[in-house]
Amino acid sequence: MDEQGQAELRAASPTAFRRAFIEGFRSGVSRVEARSESHILLVAGGKETAVRPANAALAALLSNAEARYAPGLPHGWLARRADLHVLMVEAWLTGGELPGELLPEDPAPSELVDRLRRELGETTSASKG
Repeated sequence: MDEQGQAELRAASPTAFRRAFIEGFRSGVSRVEARSESHILLVAGGKETAVRPANAALAALLSNAEARYAPGLPHGWLARRADLHVLMVEAWLTGGELPGELLPEDPAPSELVDRLRRELGETTSASKG
């Protein structure tokens, strides 16, 4: 992360930082999220071996979700590749084509998708399959 990014991170209140950090460890998806009609983009660094299958499972479960990854990059990839992050956000918000560097995730293992469905306690109408 560059100096400006570090300064911005330090400017966040400790409470806000802790809340965001804890939220990152929440698993699963809520029933409200599963029924959402909002378009959802799930992106991870290519080296994130736990996050990528979870993103793929969420994309399989949520009707308007898409999972991509940035090959060769670790967690926090958007700080290392701010240019790619900006292109991704601009494309997503304007309905443009996502950068070709962000590759589509492989299909999720069915057991992971099934686990998310069980956590919801139902097979949602929002699921893709």
